Amino acid sequence: MGKKLGGDFGLPYFPLRIVSIDLGETTGVAVYDLHFRSLVCSSLMDPNQVILLLSAYKPDIILLERFPSMSSVDSSVDLVYNTLSLHQEVILISPGEWKPIMKVRKLECSKTTNRHEKDALDILRFYLFTNWGSEIEWKN
Repeated sequence: MGKKLGGDFGLPYFPLRIVSIDLGETTGVAVYDLHFRSLVCSSLMDPNQVILLLSAYKPDIILLERFPSMSSVDSSVDLVYNTLSLHQEVILISPGEWKPIMKVRKLECSKTTNRHEKDALDILRFYLFTNWGSEIEWKN
C-alpha cells in the first residue's frame, strides 16, 4: 500500500497554499495545499526558477529560510533572496527558530530526495506546528 499524509487532522480545511523554500545553490521546495492535503517536494538547480515556480503555484504564504547577515552565497541566489524577501506574502524563518524544534520532531518522508528538500519540508512543518499546533505526518 502507498504512503499517504496523515496526522494533520488538527489543521484547518480552507483554501491555503503554502510554499516553503530552502534557497541555495540547490534549492529545496515544499508545496502544501491545506484544503486538499497535498504535498509536493522538489529541487531546483537554478535559483531563478523559484520565481517561475511561485508564479505557477500562486501561493498564499511563502516561507523562506532567512540568510545569516554575513552569509556568502552566489550572487544569483542573493538576488533571488532579496527579491523574495520584499514580498508581503513572505515569512522569513531563521534556522535558529526551526532547526532545534524539527530535530526533535524528526520525520522520514519518501517525498524528499535530498537535504534541501527535507529542510524545506521541515520549515513548512515548523510553520504549521507553531501556527496550528498540528503538522504533516507521514504514515503507511
